[in-house]
This record gives sequence, C-alpha cells and structure tokens, in this order.
Amino acid sequence: THASRSIMGVTDDFVAWCEAKGADLSKVELRDATGSPVTRPVDLLLGAEHLGRVDAEIRGRGVFARTAMSKGDVVLSVPYAACIGTEGLRCGAGRDRPPPFEGASAAARLAWTLLSLRSDADWAPYLVALPHSLDTPTSGAWSRKEIAELQVADCVAAAAMTLARDARSVPMIVARRDGVDEKDAAADDRLSADWAWALSCVRSRAIELEYPNGATQSFLVPYVDMLNHAHVDPAVAWTSEDAHRRGHLNRDGPPDAAVNHADDDSVAVEDEELKKDLGKVVLIAMRDIAEGEEITISYDEGAPTDPFVLHMGFIGGHNPGDSVEIFKNLRAAAAWFANAFRGENGEVVVDVTKANVVADQFVARERAINGGESHHARLGWGGRVSNALVDMFEAFCGQILPGEDPMDVATHAIRVRCEEMLASFPTTAGEDLEALESAGEEMSARQKLATEFRLRKKAILQHMLEGLGAADGAEKEGDAAKEGDEAK
Repeated sequence: THASRSIMGVTDDFVAWCEAKGADLSKVELRDATGSPVTRPVDLLLGAEHLGRVDAEIRGRGVFARTAMSKGDVVLSVPYAACIGTEGLRCGAGRDRPPPFEGASAAARLAWTLLSLRSDADWAPYLVALPHSLDTPTSGAWSRKEIAELQVADCVAAAAMTLARDARSVPMIVARRDGVDEKDAAADDRLSADWAWALSCVRSRAIELEYPNGATQSFLVPYVDMLNHAHVDPAVAWTSEDAHRRGHLNRDGPPDAAVNHADDDSVAVEDEELKKDLGKVVLIAMRDIAEGEEITISYDEGAPTDPFVLHMGFIGGHNPGDSVEIFKNLRAAAAWFANAFRGENGEVVVDVTKANVVADQFVARERAINGGESHHARLGWGGRVSNALVDMFEAFCGQILPGEDPMDVATHAIRVRCEEMLASFPTTAGEDLEALESAGEEMSARQKLATEFRLRKKAILQHMLEGLGAADGAEKEGDAAKEGDEAK
C-alpha cells in the first residue's frame, strides 16, 4: 500500500497515477522529510548549530528507500510518456505545443506547457502534487528590499534580471488567453500569478537533456522531481534507461550518451527512443542505500549556492563547490588592478587599454582550453581561484615590478580584493552570525535565508584571507629558521 505517501499534500492518487503511467516505484516511498538526517548536514567549516535552520523549516516531503539497495541498482524509473516536455520532445505532454511567443526560452516553453495542463484532468494528480506556491527571490514573492538583503552583488543582479525578463513575458502570455476579446484586469492578474508559478516550478524541478547538435530540451519528470538535493554524497544520479544499459551515467545533468557525441551511433538509438515514446528516466544508486534512508540527488554538482537560493529557496548546508564572484570578468579585474596598484606618487602604471588587450588574450586562452564562454573570476573554498586571473595578475607584475616574485604580487592582489569586498558589505560576518543566533519569530524565513547565504559567501572570503595569513606565517618561520642555520 501507499498510505505513508499521503503526506505533505502528496496523495495516493498521485502515486497510483505514476504507476498507471508505467513508473516503477516499488523500492521507494514519499513521506515527510523534515526530520531527515540530511536536513541539517554537519557543517564543519562554519560549525554553528543554528545554520541550516531555515532549510529545516521549509523542507517538506522526500523520497525514502523502502528496502536496502546496492551501488548500481536501479532505484526507480519513470517512462517518458509520463513526463512533460516541449515541442519536439516525445513526452506525454507538450510534444505538439508551439512556443508561447517568439524567442521563448526553454524554461518559458516548458512553463507554458505546464500551465496549459491545469485544465487537463489526466494530469491533475501530478499538478496537485506540485507546490501551490514557491517562496524564492525569483518567484515574484520577495520585495526588492528583501532581495537586497542577499547583499552579494551578482546574485542580486541575477534576481533582478530574471524578474525583469519574466515581467516582459507577461503581456505576451496575457495575449494568448483563449476566448477573451476584451481586457479583464482580474483575469490578467490571475494569469500573471499562474505564469510566475509555472516558471518557478520549471526552474526548480526541470531536467535538461542536451542533444548531439547542441540543442537542449527541458522536461519535468514526476516523482523524480520530489527528490531533495544534497551537495555532498548524493545517493542517486539520473540517466536514461538506454544510456544505463550502455554504461553511460552522469552524476548530474544529462547522460554522457546525450552530450556532444555527434559521431556516436548509440546517440541515434537514444534519440529514436525518445521519438517513439519509448524509454524511461531511471535513477541509479551511486552508493549503497540503507532501508528507510532518504534518497537524495545532486541537482547540479559543483554549482555555487546561488541558483539553489535564487530559484529553489534553500541553501543545503555546506557546499564544497560554492564560490563568490570577485570580478565580473577579466576586463573588470584588469581595470581594478590598474586602479589599485599605482606608482609611489599615485600615477597610473598599468595602462587600462593595454590591460584590456591582455585580459582578452587570457579570455581567448581559457575558451580554447575549456571551450565555450570563459568562467567569471570566482573564488571558492580552499583558495580555488581562476588560473587565468592569477596568470593575468602575474603578467601585470612582470610589467611594473620585474624584480618581484609575480606569484607574491598576484597573491597580494587577491588578498586586497578579498579585504575590499568584505569591507563593502553592509554587515559583517560576525553581525550576520549574531543575527542568526538571536533570531526569534520576528525574523522571517526570507531574512534567515538571505542572512545565511551572505554569511557563507563572506566565510569564503575570510577563509581565503586566513589561508594566506597562515601561509605568510609559515614562510616567515621558514625564513627565520634558514637565517638561524646560516648564522650557525
């Protein structure tokens, strides 16, 4: 029976609907996940007991193991016929639905399909199981002031751009309202709210599949989208049934067989599988799973915390892949270096125009090595920083201070930038920590989320400074020991 699955708004009807569509859910069950051990992951780097409280408060249902499973086992499967897709993707819904407007993104196309199913009784059990509202910075629920509390400039800007793009799409969606010849303000407002809901569902739940020609398709996979995320040691990864048979598996994202293997005959098999409504999405155990354990997945392995906060409304504990943008791009870094490192009398010693040329050269090098667009200059845990950024700073050092160690100057520049960024925040890490420790009912969940998010970003900067300080101390001790040996 599935009585334990009738929790947090997920009814037996939803599970029965999934199974009627061909899903194999015999090894799993849905239930309340607020008390799950993964709700409050151990945070060794920050170590404060109160961190993660907001995640625990908003966490709802999760997928749990009904039986023990071994690494490599198929945990569950959902046929493509039970999925919601877009035009051209052979899912159960959306295959014949054109885009809502010209130039619509993959997310907008999928959101339009999802919105259209609200009046389709066949898909009602799934839509009822979806959250009725999403409280995230990009869902339209947060005020500008609340978004500003995130404090991290690129994250605040990303939220603003997403909201602005969504606002521009509303009139085009309203224009598609069927059977209405005259303006109806109330109906327009309802449709606008429904559109925001559909976009939020897609951004927080959709899986993206990439084809050999570079095109991508996004689709929603019922039940699979009920799994909660884990930054570290997720229990499962998703792939297609065909890719699993051929041994292709990604820890996150599309299966290897579906990504840029234009000369691989096996890709044609998978594409044909989609066209014929065959095949399934399967979850594969990445490690042994105990009976009763919550089954987690990585939504985007290695991604910073930003998209999880912006589109999903959670942090998820310590994220080893988290990072903070210290420069928008290498040109911005070059301009900053030219302004920050001047001559003794304040004169400019690094020509900005020439520095931009150097920056462009390093960008081209990164694209040639990594392909696609160069990554922004970000700083991560453990002192992870862009090689191109460090190399560029070393090149500038060679121009202005040929007698100095280029790495020392580049390291000093990173230190100065970290100190500068920490000083620019409206609050300090200590103040954020104190606010969370003393948080009462008057501190909203949104405030807690924003405060913990910015605190973790500041911790990355502070961790870098502490690491550089420890390295300086060790170097000085080594120099002192060397001088002592020479004296002897």
